[in-house]
Amino acid sequence: MINGDWREETLESLERMFKERGTVISFSLFGSLSKPEVEKDRWSDIDALVIVRDDALHQFYPDLEWLSPLGKIFASQLTKDDNLFGVKVIFNDFKKIDFVITTESTALKGIKVLTRQKVLLSNNETISKLLNEAPLSVSQNPTNYPFDKLIEDYWYTSFVAVTKLIRNDLLISLHLALELYRKCLELGMWLRDRESGTNIHRIGGIRNELVEKMNIRLNGTSKKDILELISQSGKEFDKLAKEWSSDYKEHFPTFENLLHLAQEDL
Repeated sequence: MINGDWREETLESLERMFKERGTVISFSLFGSLSKPEVEKDRWSDIDALVIVRDDALHQFYPDLEWLSPLGKIFASQLTKDDNLFGVKVIFNDFKKIDFVITTESTALKGIKVLTRQKVLLSNNETISKLLNEAPLSVSQNPTNYPFDKLIEDYWYTSFVAVTKLIRNDLLISLHLALELYRKCLELGMWLRDRESGTNIHRIGGIRNELVEKMNIRLNGTSKKDILELISQSGKEFDKLAKEWSSDYKEHFPTFENLLHLAQEDL
């Protein structure tokens, strides 16, 4: 495991790399490294915003060769949200860096999703001012989740999982059954967000008891075991959904009729 000094060393290397390239307009930190009051540990990563010249975006996304001086990449994840490009990398020594990359023109229009930055490098006074005047934190609305869509997706997937099981497609059926379990956990996370008033959880703890309280267990991989997993997940989903909204109408009593038919055909 890497030691605690890797962040300082890596930031120095990045700043040097960006200066040498000449196409980086701004390099700044957000997240825990931008907040002196937040205690860091060996698991703390680097969250950085990199603003580049409009004609230089291709140098940083999706090509990751520019990161080779920092070491060999173990795994990476690329995302795109409008004009914000996410580059998340884990190196072989388990350094983890999450970059948000965007262009100068986009930054000058204002990047509303970002919080106050700790600017390490900047060649544009206007952008520096925008980053320094950003809000300390992003306001969250942890109740604005697609609950209705989750309900429809959950029960539709439940039906397909059962039919695949009856047709002896254990791969797809178990995959979908585990997805149902995952959706229960997702709804549990929504409840945690609503209770805490944020969807940012650097350290967990709130609602961890749900993991134990959920009566969902995969006891084996037989058809009977998979069907039981689907059944358990359905009961728990109804409970969680009812907690999320008192207007929710339980679906499991109806769905249980399908489970009875499936049991007959196993």
